[in-house]
Amino acid sequence: MLGENKAKVRLNYLQELKDEIGDLKDEKSDLLQIRQNLLFAREFLSNAALEFEELPFNSNIYDFIAKKLKELVEDDGFIVISEYDSDVDAFILKSISGKERSLAILSEKFLGMDLYEITVPMGSLSKEQQTNLYRNRWYTVDEGIYQILGKQVSKEMCLMAEKMLDIGESYVIGFTWKGKIYGNANIFLNKDKSLKGLETFQAFINLASVALQRRKAEIALNNSLEEKELLLKEIHHRVKNNLMVISSLLAIQSHYIKDQDAREVFKDSQNRAKSMAMIHEKLYSSTDLKRIDFGDYLRNLTNGLFSTYVLDPTVINLNMDVDDVNLDINTSIPLGLIVNELISNSMKYAFPEGRNGEINISLKSTDGNIILTTSDNGVGFPENLDFKNTDSLGLKLVNSLINQIQGEIELDKNDGTEFKIIFKDIEY
Repeated sequence: MLGENKAKVRLNYLQELKDEIGDLKDEKSDLLQIRQNLLFAREFLSNAALEFEELPFNSNIYDFIAKKLKELVEDDGFIVISEYDSDVDAFILKSISGKERSLAILSEKFLGMDLYEITVPMGSLSKEQQTNLYRNRWYTVDEGIYQILGKQVSKEMCLMAEKMLDIGESYVIGFTWKGKIYGNANIFLNKDKSLKGLETFQAFINLASVALQRRKAEIALNNSLEEKELLLKEIHHRVKNNLMVISSLLAIQSHYIKDQDAREVFKDSQNRAKSMAMIHEKLYSSTDLKRIDFGDYLRNLTNGLFSTYVLDPTVINLNMDVDDVNLDINTSIPLGLIVNELISNSMKYAFPEGRNGEINISLKSTDGNIILTTSDNGVGFPENLDFKNTDSLGLKLVNSLINQIQGEIELDKNDGTEFKIIFKDIEY
């Protein structure tokens, strides 16, 4: 009898031990599953954060959010993402991942409208639902299809649709950041399915909320910049037009002047206005509203002066060695006026009485300096004239503008006249 009791005790002990081992195995399996879930969540969220960071500005962020949430739901349901438009105080459907075709047919059949034209007014939601959205909290809805169709279809029809789509539970959460709402996510699960890994969902929703806030800020900034660019283009366009009007008025007025010297003064002023107008014209037609290709500008300016002052183009050769150098508008305008004075002087005075010759223009960028050289092989600069101390309006203007661009000017009187201007393009 005693032996039987001992055997029973031993058997009971072994059974308890076996049960404990089974429990430990279950716990180990649970811990391994938890570890696996944590590793998946960490990898998923890390990748999502990186993808949000690298998402191109012109891409559809709502499609990306829907796709990532669908990865979490897998085949257990589908995702509907809406944007909140504060102007109309309503949610506007932006993206669907899964069963999009079925929902599109329902919208077309029941509402006679495109799925993405549906709006859900904030006021159509209960106070509790609105509070949950603003507080970034999950809540369940019994009539998910009824809500995403803007409550514009009867509940009976929507319930039929949910049966057709095999919909069970529906969850909603808002994309909110610092008290501001940017949209919401609707998660529709198939029957007999439940939302698993809620912490991962919540962490992703937080990431998406920050990304949507940043995207909204980027769009607002981009729109503001576009408006400023349009305004600046309009300003350049109007300044150019006004300068051309001034140039035209000077040209008309000069016809009534009999004195040749006075007429030349008007022509010089006319060309100065044109030289500035050309810069504003280039800025208006350029994508960069603050800098121009000064090399291209020089070609246009000198060709215009050539056609104005040189009656016989076979007598004087115009040689240009000009690099494409981009200059700030604050450098370009004074430099354009300097070139206008020096080149027009060469064309007017270097080759009297039909004398043959050539005019050379060079623009180079070297070792951080920009060097502009204008030269001619004409009669030469007067020996007794100090170009830095003269009564000539044109040369006074040149010296004043050289100081304005913080440059240096050198004169070489060997073999004609050569002016060399050395300066840096200053950032204003």
